[in-house]
Amino acid sequence: MTSTTAVKTTRDPTVALLNLLSLGPSFREVAAALLREQLRARYPNVDIDPDIAMIGTPQRDIVGEQIVTQAVEYQTLAGILARQAVQAIPALYIEGEHFLTQQPITEPPVHLPVRVDEIANIINYLAPVMLRGYQALQLDFWNQPKGNTGPNWRGLSNALRDVWNVDTVPGWSHADCVMARKLYHATDLSDRSVDDRHDTHAYVLDIDQVNEDGTTTHVNDILLAVLIGKQNGSEVVLTYSLLHGYERYTSREQFGQAVPALLDASIPRKKVQWRLFEPEGNFFDWQACELISMQIEAIGTLDFSDLRGTQAPMPTRPRGRDHGPGA
Repeated sequence: MTSTTAVKTTRDPTVALLNLLSLGPSFREVAAALLREQLRARYPNVDIDPDIAMIGTPQRDIVGEQIVTQAVEYQTLAGILARQAVQAIPALYIEGEHFLTQQPITEPPVHLPVRVDEIANIINYLAPVMLRGYQALQLDFWNQPKGNTGPNWRGLSNALRDVWNVDTVPGWSHADCVMARKLYHATDLSDRSVDDRHDTHAYVLDIDQVNEDGTTTHVNDILLAVLIGKQNGSEVVLTYSLLHGYERYTSREQFGQAVPALLDASIPRKKVQWRLFEPEGNFFDWQACELISMQIEAIGTLDFSDLRGTQAPMPTRPRGRDHGPGA
């Protein structure tokens, strides 16, 4: 078995995949989108942009024996919601004390005709569902069209396909690269089998954890592409994932022995069972959809508990289970 992290091409396919998986709305952009929808419903006649609409909070200090008003502190609505979703500290705004204005800030600031206690209620309502909103908007991103090339997920499918367009891979033979390019040129088994001297079949690895009570739990640690074919009458197994790069095995048995080492070592598992699944149709379209599903699931499992009580940074988009799900 061999493992590499580089391919002699002008474009590193792993970098291209990671870049694609980093695209989509930011956490703050999700906050702005959710707020915009709620604010339009509550105040249809007031143009409130959560990116520039700001809550003003007068600051006060004790000077001598008197309470003196200092400069006003401003925070955008989108920033407030994004931070509250992480820190879980409810907003509390008081009429006559706090106010809503919009950039550019004037002096005196223009107060928008809203009730600030209702603004606080909207923020408090949205904060617990931010991750669901993040999931929905990330999925919307993948379905958005990109010029004449189709939806964004099609670009992910093409990037997954480019992984197999190789001329040289350390540890792979010329015949191995020919096998890989066969999958690149014929993504559907029905097309590939017409003239395929290597009799190649493309699979994804499906893994279950076997629990102590005998039940199984599906494992989403990695999405591994597995290409099996024959060279000179002998079986050859070629694989690729983001975490492990390109690998080669001389048989399914050797591959099976390596499966446990492919999983997340930080999660203890006593026993796993695996199978190879061969999708119908375009192999890389299926892989792209599965990869997106894993990303959406990972967003939903974000846990901010360790960040609460701190000045928490804004979350970043999960690339997946193994630094982006293996593809």
